[in-house]
Amino acid sequence: MVTLPDSIRPSATMAAPAAGRGRGRVDHTSLATLAMLGLCAVAGAVLLRERAPASDDGAGSVPVIALIGIAVAIARWHPRSGEIPVRGIAPSLALAIGGAGGILLAGLVVAGGDVGGPGLAAGISITLGLSGGYLLSWGYRSIALLRTVVLLSLLTWPPVGDLTHVIVRSSLQQPSDLIYRRLAQFQLFGVRDEPWRLFTASLHRGSLVVIATLVLAIAASRWRVSARVLLDLALTAVAALVVHHVVVMLSPIDNYEPTSAGQLATDPGIEIALAVGAVVALGLVRSRRRNRDRIPDAGTAGTPVRREHRDPVIFSSSEWVQRRSTTALVACGVAPLLVGLFI
Repeated sequence: MVTLPDSIRPSATMAAPAAGRGRGRVDHTSLATLAMLGLCAVAGAVLLRERAPASDDGAGSVPVIALIGIAVAIARWHPRSGEIPVRGIAPSLALAIGGAGGILLAGLVVAGGDVGGPGLAAGISITLGLSGGYLLSWGYRSIALLRTVVLLSLLTWPPVGDLTHVIVRSSLQQPSDLIYRRLAQFQLFGVRDEPWRLFTASLHRGSLVVIATLVLAIAASRWRVSARVLLDLALTAVAALVVHHVVVMLSPIDNYEPTSAGQLATDPGIEIALAVGAVVALGLVRSRRRNRDRIPDAGTAGTPVRREHRDPVIFSSSEWVQRRSTTALVACGVAPLLVGLFI
């Protein structure tokens, strides 16, 4: 039998948690993440209840893109409940969320789901629900993620989402026409024999591709604003836009009765899928670039150290114990979102 010296013998306070680790413990991080993703799914179900008109030119898909971005950000950057300290929720903030949730809930019940215009009540419910759910799940553990969730949720408000789509679509008029004209010079697209295809294709500017690329790129990565970051985003959005225009030009869009191929090429889901592919490609490029940018640390005998941008955290000197009244008020913000499923 070998006796360890006292200097390297594990203490009782350190050995006990190691022995009991994994038995009877609840993974609060996974539960909180699944709860937030569940709220995103509920928000998506609420949005799908109100189908956008055919004349909106894809503007009705902006809230869906925002929810996808929120889900990606939560899955990618969710904080670990047991490792990062947290500051308790201020009673004034809890009172504001609870009061707004109660007023909106009463308006939904009285008006039957239509408060302030079609879709506006759903957008406000999503913002309150996701904000309240985040605070209940993690508190102030990740300010950057909380800011991303709140800001992206504003795109689910019809005035904000429609204005964003109008700005992007109007800004893409000249670049989109230029790309179509350059593509028309290739014999592959058959524009020389059927010149009207160019005018038909120009109606589809790919605004959702640009919006989805920017939203998903911001949600999937956490960057400092710099010239290099802006250049990466711009090049990725342009590449996705060119691919979208190629798909449109190759599809039979000039048929009086559109075929399934033509409908698929002009469907908003294709634009979102192209944006997802562009963001994945950008992530791979940035991963290879990050591996090249690793620098050796002199204190670790040449071990490569990765440059990381830490998320800002508000620290607390004691454990986070929330009052029941504050928890109840914050939970009221989730109520309008849940009730919106049945009204």
